[in-house]
Amino acid sequence: MKMFEQVRVPDSRTGNDYVVTAEINQVAYDDREGPYYFVQKAESGKGRRIKKADFKRGKFYHHSEVMTLT
Repeated sequence: MKMFEQVRVPDSRTGNDYVVTAEINQVAYDDREGPYYFVQKAESGKGRRIKKADFKRGKFYHHSEVMTLT
């Protein structure tokens, strides 16, 4: 998965964009094998403006929970 790609996650709401801004191999609260993607929420249409991760505005998701938009 590419960085800054728009995705959908289980918590997705209409009117918001969700963008992948970081990737790691493991998190402390989940035993599943990685990768994990940090998905950041942005207002609709502003997802393309995100250039770096803001860890106050998103959450880590397992790769099986993240779907790319095509």
